[in-house]
Amino acid sequence: MTKQKVSWPEIRKEVARVNQCLADVLDQLDPSLPLELGIFNYGEEIFSLENRQPFLVLNKSCEIFSEYADRLMSQALIQTGEFGFIDDLLNQTTPHTKPCKTTAGARNVFMLPKVTDRVRHQKMQEAFNFELKKSEKPQDHWTVFKYFANSSEVKNKWECRTLFFDQGVWGKYRNDPAWQGFYNILLQQLQDKSAFQRQHGTLEMLIGITQKQRQHLRFFLPEVEQMKHLFMLGMKGTPGFKLAEDDETLPLELIQSAYLEHYGMKEYPPLILTSSYFDWKKDSETSIYYSFNHPNSYYCSPAVNDLKTNAQELEHFIWGFKKLVNLILNQDIVDEDSPFYQFLKSCEFNFYHPKTENNKDFISPAMAPIHNPQLMKGWEKPFEFPVHSSFWKGCVGIRKI
Repeated sequence: MTKQKVSWPEIRKEVARVNQCLADVLDQLDPSLPLELGIFNYGEEIFSLENRQPFLVLNKSCEIFSEYADRLMSQALIQTGEFGFIDDLLNQTTPHTKPCKTTAGARNVFMLPKVTDRVRHQKMQEAFNFELKKSEKPQDHWTVFKYFANSSEVKNKWECRTLFFDQGVWGKYRNDPAWQGFYNILLQQLQDKSAFQRQHGTLEMLIGITQKQRQHLRFFLPEVEQMKHLFMLGMKGTPGFKLAEDDETLPLELIQSAYLEHYGMKEYPPLILTSSYFDWKKDSETSIYYSFNHPNSYYCSPAVNDLKTNAQELEHFIWGFKKLVNLILNQDIVDEDSPFYQFLKSCEFNFYHPKTENNKDFISPAMAPIHNPQLMKGWEKPFEFPVHSSFWKGCVGIRKI
């Protein structure tokens, strides 16, 4: 990690490359205001809640997340050209939990196939000159990935560049007409990022109407929370998991090469799922996933009945969720121009679980690469798809239709 003071003329070209409108607006403001450039390697902590600053991502991405017990809860993925912690500059500070952190690259990443072989892991340690126990849980894979990325054996390291704006200086001109262009850019991003939150009350009302119409139907709190989360996920309100296809959120090529060459993956390809958003308005959008078995949402209500299996809980959830979808699409309660209606008309939910016998709602994980050809695209070797990954034991895929 390095940080250095920079002037606007020094950094202007780099800002314009990722956000031309912002560069044009800043040209009209005081060029002597302080700016600080930060350069971070993969996995480095940019800051925790206590020392956070508003920042612009100049390349790659950052993830804001919270850790609680064994849960990693994604809050936001800040991508190239976007601001993080805009609300601080607008004096609309949003409360965050104290464990909130921001890291360079995605924190919620993991290898889809199982990679727990001790001997193979030792071979990677020797090749990359680090000592670290093998990861037993998917949420621990990030630690291993971070060691790869920052190994002394790696010459061209993955880097995230961020530009920090001092809140005390850049946030004090909110009532100055000359600064309205700058604050309008911030407000536009804030509005884009909070589009789902403005629909939240409507969704809660629809969940209530669904139960009112069917007197025998009662959603338990965990089910209501999961329904809200799936709509948030599908309507770009929160990050989910997508197949990593480039180096934007992690040093993908380096990590995959390490597992192929040194770990010796032969049966399955080194498929990595990473934090990402789903743009339901984009025709070419690829599938996004959420796993009940590996949740990354901030909803933490425990199961209502500990005696039920994951399959039984999922079965009951799907039954109620379909009633909700039917209400929105077919009962003339929601306007056809509403985001809820348009989203559901253009997308579908696929519920994956290996126990498909006698259950028409469950789809075999073997169908996932058929629904999303990108999952197995581009591999020269005759790899198999990792259908036995625990991620698929109660997984929801959202895809364009």
